[in-house]
Amino acid sequence: GGVGQKETRSLWGGRSVSQEIYGSIERFNLRTQEWSVVTSSTNNNNNNNNNNNCPPARDGHSAVVYGDCMYIYGGSNDVEVFDDIWRFSFATSSWTRLPISLIGDPLPPKHLQRRLHTACMVGSIMYVVGGYQGQNCFNDVLKCNVITGSLEVVPCGEEGPRRGYGHSATLLKNNNDANNNKIVVFGGYGDGTGYRSNLYLFSTKTNSWTQVMRAPLPSSSSSLPSLEDNDVLVSPPTDDNMAPQQQLLEAWPEYRRRHTAVMIYNDNDNKNNNNGTMIILGGVGHQYFNDVWKFVLRDDAGDDDDDDSLLNSDGLLRHDMARLLDNASEYHADASIITRAETGVAVGGEGGGGGEKKEEEVIYVHKAILSARCEHFKYLFNSSMKEAQDGVVSLDDIPSSVVHALLRYLYTGQDDVVLPDVAADLLCLSDRFMLPRLKRVCEGVLIEGIDHNNAASLLMIADTYSCPKLKKEAIEYCAKNHRQVLSQDGFKSLPPHILLEVMSAVSKSS
Repeated sequence: GGVGQKETRSLWGGRSVSQEIYGSIERFNLRTQEWSVVTSSTNNNNNNNNNNNCPPARDGHSAVVYGDCMYIYGGSNDVEVFDDIWRFSFATSSWTRLPISLIGDPLPPKHLQRRLHTACMVGSIMYVVGGYQGQNCFNDVLKCNVITGSLEVVPCGEEGPRRGYGHSATLLKNNNDANNNKIVVFGGYGDGTGYRSNLYLFSTKTNSWTQVMRAPLPSSSSSLPSLEDNDVLVSPPTDDNMAPQQQLLEAWPEYRRRHTAVMIYNDNDNKNNNNGTMIILGGVGHQYFNDVWKFVLRDDAGDDDDDDSLLNSDGLLRHDMARLLDNASEYHADASIITRAETGVAVGGEGGGGGEKKEEEVIYVHKAILSARCEHFKYLFNSSMKEAQDGVVSLDDIPSSVVHALLRYLYTGQDDVVLPDVAADLLCLSDRFMLPRLKRVCEGVLIEGIDHNNAASLLMIADTYSCPKLKKEAIEYCAKNHRQVLSQDGFKSLPPHILLEVMSAVSKSS
């Protein structure tokens, strides 16, 4: 997390490419262009800090500034996800943990634990948006008064973003009403939708959400070469009771998470209530991005609210293809796929069977579309095999959720079907069905989610299905966290040649 103060920028925490977790504060002086260490709160790789006077080292936290203090919320290390709030005083170079007083009904256990969330400061209130707890994603807003320590949970209504993490959040100030600011949330990842590029406004006055733009689906040709001539213009409502004005432009960022966003204001333009420019930089989706986007938020855009106008031609086509799949039986389907999934069984992972069988599911499809998009289905439907004659394909060894994800990818080309809970199975299936692009996307998602519980099984998948990037990252993780990984049962059952590679990496890192 990092914050800015006049001529300096201060960073605390984070994780290196070698998986070291940092717990020191480092400051960059914009005038002298020099870095300096302010204070060291804990050793870089200390996950179990017993010093009650400073926060344990972590990453995935948020940082905001209020007065001469920096406030840290949440984050995680290799052991736990945090729900604490710490204050660092730049005047005294000291840490203080804030006591929290919850307003409202008791919360479920671990509900306040967050990582990869965002935070914005409005007066003395820190607004924490979304995040990931390790098992659950969130879309609520935590309002914490850093003076009194009171914390209020604001649930997300149907009009708000879905549960997720890795989004950005910036503050759009209201020049005429300090109580009516907007928090602008863009992109992210999570809860059934994968990567996102939606844009939402949260009103600090009404505690309500407005989706000011429904983004088109990702397009490989939608990056901007510069900032000067390519504005993405969206228009927030000028009154909280008004429906949002919306305008679609051909250019729109691809789905992404873990990007950076900042809000820039024009000091000479104070006559408008809400007026700012949000800059989006980089992130990761189906690939790593280094592009820059400029969103101009102002109240003078058009008011076209026709549904089709909210999607460009590419997005509308993908939307129609998804509808074709979802209603295939009504649109001349000429084949079907039968799947019977078992819980807890991975297609290419270790898996042990033993799951309770689900009901048989029939998914109706179109031979022409599957044949055009996948060589496996092309050969199958043009052969003399029984599947070609009957039009019935049995995939009862594959979880139904994975089959649905595969079909949605084939029909729409969307990368956001690759969610963490199906990525391993979908990678194995993409290798089996000769879909190299989908396989690369799955590999990237699995790399993002490596931990000590799954490192061994991901190593096995990477070795079996020739995924060099995943194998390299998994081996590096095992080497860096060998004490936790080596104690797992799955690690002990790895083939000898993989164990030798891991041991070699461990010895090199020691």
